[in-house]
Amino acid sequence: MHMRVHHSDGRTSEAEDLGESLLFDSSAANYDDLHTRQYRFRDLHAGDVIELEYTIAPLTTENPYGQYFAQLVAFGSSIPCDFQRYVLRSPREVRLSSSERALPPATMQRRSSEDVRIWEGRDIASLVREPHSPSWSEQGAYVHVSNFETWQELGKWYANLIRPQFKLNAELEQQVAEIVRKHPNRLDRVAAIDELVLTNTRYVALELGVYGFKPYPVTQTFARRFGDCKDKASLMVALLRAADIDAHIALVRTKRLGDIIAQPASVSIFDHAVVYVPEFELWLDGTAEFSRLRELPVDDQGVMALTVAANGEAVLRRTPISSAADNYSRRTINARVDADGTIRFSGATYVRGEDAPELRRQLEPGESKLGYVRDRLAQVLPAVEVHDVELPLSLADAVSLSFDGELTSFHGRHLATLPSSWMERNYVETLASKNSRTQALLLEAPWTTTEEIHIELPHGAHLIGLPENQSISSEFGTATIRYEIAGDQVTILSIVEFKATLIPAAQYAAFREFAAGVETAFHRDLEVELP
Repeated sequence: MHMRVHHSDGRTSEAEDLGESLLFDSSAANYDDLHTRQYRFRDLHAGDVIELEYTIAPLTTENPYGQYFAQLVAFGSSIPCDFQRYVLRSPREVRLSSSERALPPATMQRRSSEDVRIWEGRDIASLVREPHSPSWSEQGAYVHVSNFETWQELGKWYANLIRPQFKLNAELEQQVAEIVRKHPNRLDRVAAIDELVLTNTRYVALELGVYGFKPYPVTQTFARRFGDCKDKASLMVALLRAADIDAHIALVRTKRLGDIIAQPASVSIFDHAVVYVPEFELWLDGTAEFSRLRELPVDDQGVMALTVAANGEAVLRRTPISSAADNYSRRTINARVDADGTIRFSGATYVRGEDAPELRRQLEPGESKLGYVRDRLAQVLPAVEVHDVELPLSLADAVSLSFDGELTSFHGRHLATLPSSWMERNYVETLASKNSRTQALLLEAPWTTTEEIHIELPHGAHLIGLPENQSISSEFGTATIRYEIAGDQVTILSIVEFKATLIPAAQYAAFREFAAGVETAFHRDLEVELP
């Protein structure tokens, strides 16, 4: 490994070696045997050139993964790069396949006992990703090399590597027998096994050595009550198969990593593992503690996934994508304004889809539910008081809660200003905070929100002005707000749908205008003159 600086005045100086340290993220419960080596460059000036040269070579003659080799090498970085070269030396008998993005193909040198492939990139522009933009594999240059050309070949190898890990012991066989006895319905069995794994194992990743790709034995994962994504997925697959339900382990390249050229075949491009149940077209994430059967986490949706069956049959697929109708939330408010200005209200919230797991997590500690509801109402009504929150005990896919409270901000006053929405509507800040973009904007998921507010005014009160109905429609979504009066009751009905998740940079200004228009539409208050 050589790190040096070529100064603009012709001098060359070596970097200071600060040593090696273990690289792990304890905050994410992730432990592996990767190491990092640090170098310090002193006396840097504009126009100096940094040179980094290193060689990676095996320490032993035995590959713990058997007949497997793959590398994914990024070219360029967040600073401009004048020249980068990747040299790969391999035995003549090892067949390699490769793909390149934004790079010319490799040049090949054939020697007596080895092949030498050389990839070079020159004048590579810096790549600084904007927030929520496509990943480096969709914007930058890279080389992907593997000794597997097809996904079927890779599937056979991976199935053989992990097959011994799926063997159950007597305890797990008894668990499966009990689930089968209790649940004659096959989908109910899937739900029971999913819940068993989610509630009995927590996420801790010990990706040491071969266990970077290979799961630990499922009996060990269940006994010690923890594992990483592939450990939990393997446990779930083994239990489902024992319950006579076909299940495949699925290697996933999450949305965070982005798309990549689908050739060659390697497991190195994947960063996650889930379960695929073909009978029900179900994808189950064993790390999604608060998700239900059909609540695939957003980061797992619409991404490349390699499903591997017990016999090694492998299929490269796309995971399903939820729609705006799937990700739905509704809030209902019934409020009564007393003659003295006090507002007493009751309400209900219903959530399904992408926001449901996080809502379950927030509400899990029983004592937190009051604060959770109050904090959200206080985003619009800072002085609100919440007296009671009720949660049903159902484990259905949706989450619902009811609440009641009061607002005394207008007590003793002759004029009350009531908002058109009791939900925070900061769409520009949360979805389009930058004034402009040079890269596409990626949003997590499409969604729909409805709100229904009923306000009963006291006898003798006078509504000074009622905002006009609003209707906004574009390729990015729609929004409608409707105001109705019947006697002393005012009703506000609204529906907002954001359906686009990929906003090209050329359309960002129009999207930001749409988000601002929807936000502004809700900034119209009702003025009530109290008796």
